Amino acid sequence: MKQTIYFNFIYVIESLGAGEVKTGTNIYNDVLRYKVKLHEGFGTQLLPVANKVEFIAALNEICERTGPLSHRPYLHLEIHGNRAGLGINNGELITWDELYSLLVRINEKLQNQLFLSLATCYGAYLFNAISPFNRSPFFGFVGNVQKIPSGEIEYAFSEYFSALLEKLDLDEALLALNAANPNAPFPCISLTSNALYNLICEKLNAKENVRSVKLAIRKRVEKKYKAISKNKSQYSKAELREKIKAHHYLRARSLIQQGAYFRFESDHKVLYE
Repeated sequence: MKQTIYFNFIYVIESLGAGEVKTGTNIYNDVLRYKVKLHEGFGTQLLPVANKVEFIAALNEICERTGPLSHRPYLHLEIHGNRAGLGINNGELITWDELYSLLVRINEKLQNQLFLSLATCYGAYLFNAISPFNRSPFFGFVGNVQKIPSGEIEYAFSEYFSALLEKLDLDEALLALNAANPNAPFPCISLTSNALYNLICEKLNAKENVRSVKLAIRKRVEKKYKAISKNKSQYSKAELREKIKAHHYLRARSLIQQGAYFRFESDHKVLYE
């Protein structure tokens, strides 16, 4: 199903070494500055950054420009990455936690309409910085979980942005992205904030330190309604089953309500770490 496009301005943020191919610059010059002219009101800008201060300043400036009814950015990052974060060309590191904090401010102003693509090794490691207890840093994400050769990046994302701006269809653009490099061990992935919430909710299960949420709920209910009771036989097995069932229902309902908070559909935070 065709996904709705919420952006009207594409930023390419690039931080690559002096001796490296400037893939972001090439994509901007060869594709973006021409393709955005297909749509009235669309624009694009290349933002080279040489250090951490410039990177943070660039995202802060974008945040200041952002407005849900006027300036709706799409962010494309052409920067080296590793499991810890983004590597700026002077050797400084933007941790995934730091990137999350910068992105979520922009996504908040857009009410969960921010699109993000990372032409970055291990870009999906950003997910480790995202908690279901907080807000989503983007509506849509495109990236990879592994190392990506620079030659493959330029060609693949050139095809991606060509398809994206010609058809305004994210699914078609992702197909073009992965078709450009069919021999890659792992394809680039696309994820919406709704799918992301379901994915990282596994962290909630992990926090229970048991194999299933249902078992954890049973343990909590037993502790609350039986273990602390002087009369260990206060509840029958049937009554206990009903209390477990009710507790489980409330837990599931809370996860749904928290999902709305995560996606900026509600201002009411339900779950707390």
